[in-house]
Formats: sequence, structure tokens, C-alpha cells
Amino acid sequence: SRGVAIEDADQLAGFLREEIVHNGYRGPEVSGTTHEPHQVHTGTHGNLRSYRIDVARTRTRTAIPDGERTTLVEYTYNGDGLVEKVDDRGDEGTPDDDTCRRTWYARDEAAWVLDAPSREQTVGVPCSATAQFPRDALSETRTYYDGGELHEPPTTGSTVRVEQLDSFDGATPKFITVESSTMDAYGREIASTDALGRRSTTSFTPDTGPPSSSSETNPKGHRTTTTFEGLR
Repeated sequence: SRGVAIEDADQLAGFLREEIVHNGYRGPEVSGTTHEPHQVHTGTHGNLRSYRIDVARTRTRTAIPDGERTTLVEYTYNGDGLVEKVDDRGDEGTPDDDTCRRTWYARDEAAWVLDAPSREQTVGVPCSATAQFPRDALSETRTYYDGGELHEPPTTGSTVRVEQLDSFDGATPKFITVESSTMDAYGREIASTDALGRRSTTSFTPDTGPPSSSSETNPKGHRTTTTFEGLR
């Protein structure tokens, strides 16, 4: 891997270290990608040790007429192994295409609700820099659960509302609702509304237990009925 070694540890068995694309059999290299592991020791039992393995860094090289171009993406995880930051440096030869994506989660550790995304923001600077708004804003999505406030975790899992960044009033971001959904007690989506307020619905027969059929109605009032065969 370009002369960069990593420890040949047991916990890395099966970890994809490098992949290379050649132009034909034994032809010149077209591109190559190397991955570096992110390792977290999670437990010990006797002489056994467990680890959580993720990708810490991915570097891709691409052959170009005067050499090669390399890109770099680095990942930061929270204590539960969920991605918190993606530091995408793009072409390492220029800072002009650097981006940083941050993700926040609506967590309720007592209920083991850990991975419900609450806010995702992408800015046009590396994660080590301080973004200036609105100059560096690229996108932002906010997700609300069960009528709660931002960052409040889901309680019943019955409703989800998604907002996206639309504009700025000075330095103040303005958001619009792009999607809202309602789920039944089984977690099945029974109603959704898009960014234009157009509503679609789904009903199940019977509405409890395994369904024998479902009926979907789109915003135009067109209905599609699906019948399920039992024992399958």
C-alpha cells in the first residue's frame, strides 16, 4: 500500500486495505484506493478481546496525463461507532473543494435510541476550520420526531418531519418542510406529505396483525391495491 504499513492484527482480518484498477490484464494502474482502520477495543474475556472496526481514512489515487490526482476522506465516530464527521478533502492538491459533513443524533440512551439522525450539515470548508455563514453553507437537513423539538429523540415513532435549508436572512438560516410521515403501531408508513403539501396514504386490511392487502392512494387520488398471499 505505497509502502505504508499497518499492524497485521487479528481484529483486522477481512478489513479491506487496498484495491487497484488496472487497464487490462497486467496493464497500467488506472486508480487505487487505500483504507486505514479505526479500531476501538470494546471488551475482554479471558484471553479474548473484542474490537469495533471502522474506516478511519480513505485515500484514492487516479492516473492523469501528468501524474496522479489523490483525494482524501477522513471519518470521525462517536462512542457508539456512529459517524459524526466526514472530512472530505477532495483533491488534495487544492483546498477549494474541501467539505465537512457533521451529523447530530436524537438520543435516548435509557431506551437505547442511539442512531436517529437529528441534524446533518455540510459546509464548504474542512472540519478543522470554522465555517462562516451563509458563505460556507452547502446543505442542512433537520429531522423532528413525534412532534418534538430538534434533537429530541423519538418516543412513539409515529411521526417524522424533515426540513431542509432553503435560504438565509442575514446569518439566520431559513428552513422549509420537505417531507412528513405518519406511521402506525407497527412502524408502517400510513401517510406522507411532500414539500408541496401533496399527501399520499396507505391503509392495511386488517389494520392489526398480518395484512391480507394494502391500498395506496397518491396525491391525484389514484389507488393501488396489493393482495398478499398468506403463508408466504
